[in-house]
Amino acid sequence: MIEIGRIERILSSNKNFLKFVMGDREFIWLSSCGFLARSVAANFCGKEAFLKSVGLGIGTLKLKDIQVIRCESGAPVLEFSGKARDYVDKLGCEFSLSLTHTVSVACAVVVGSKN
Repeated sequence: MIEIGRIERILSSNKNFLKFVMGDREFIWLSSCGFLARSVAANFCGKEAFLKSVGLGIGTLKLKDIQVIRCESGAPVLEFSGKARDYVDKLGCEFSLSLTHTVSVACAVVVGSKN
């Protein structure tokens, strides 16, 4: 869970934040949404929720390698590359993702299950 205002402050003060945290597909989708702080916050929460679901913390894997993308239906899904892909392959798990937000807070839940 993260306060959307915190992401708004980061976006206004750190021009490199999105390039550091978001993968290419995410960046394109967020661009199409006008980089809305609530969407950026929800995606960030999805990455953090994934890391917590596997017992890791921010900084253990590149956040760019954990992408929150949208299916054709609009449902969010996790997509992995690089070392994050290697880690997920080793775990042998599939992950489900749910995102939500209010006016002030974004939240994500990740559930992993063995293949």
